[in-house]
Amino acid sequence: MTTPETAGCRDITDADFVADFLSRNTDFFCEYPHLLTQITVPHQSGKAVSLVERQVEMYREKCRNLESHLRMLSEVAESNEQLNRRIHSLSCDVIACKDVVAVENMLHDRLKNRFTTDALSFHFIHPGLIERNREQAFEVRELQYLRESMKSRNVLCGRLTAAQKESLFGRDAEMTASAALLWLSHGETEFGLMVMGSRDEARFSSDKGVVFLDQIRELVSHKLYELL
Repeated sequence: MTTPETAGCRDITDADFVADFLSRNTDFFCEYPHLLTQITVPHQSGKAVSLVERQVEMYREKCRNLESHLRMLSEVAESNEQLNRRIHSLSCDVIACKDVVAVENMLHDRLKNRFTTDALSFHFIHPGLIERNREQAFEVRELQYLRESMKSRNVLCGRLTAAQKESLFGRDAEMTASAALLWLSHGETEFGLMVMGSRDEARFSSDKGVVFLDQIRELVSHKLYELL
């Protein structure tokens, strides 16, 4: 006796068998082309379409998805290319600097105008640099503690507390919604902290990559080592 439960199992088994058969015999509809127009598939609009029409629509949807993905990749590549050019230009400007003061002044100008950075500050631990930056709020001991909190990372991005913003940016604290902390060092020589801030919370968010920021960090670190 056939029960609804056994009938349902039989239907599932038959459907699986047909699906498996078609997957192993992809030329089946070439031998029976008339079935393509007899089989109908429900459409989202409620209108039934033939299997060929449904297949064509699925291919079109795949093409649209691929085109969208390619556009996104193209936009990312173009953005990275522009950023690469700005990094190259910044490198030339850093190389041309003759002293530490020139490096600081140039970075304040270029990072704000070309890299949409709203605030920039330096906090040094190197003896040859501390006396050049009398406005820094951190003592050397505090900077070393901050360095330890970065857990060996040379670049750290994210949002800061009000107290941290006040200490790092001073009068620019209120305009800072996100920040990038770049630890400047060359080999065993530690210079201190360079901090970039932005009004945009997403500008230096913790989930973004730091490749270009690390390039800037290495560039500035090498220049400071050369000058000192």
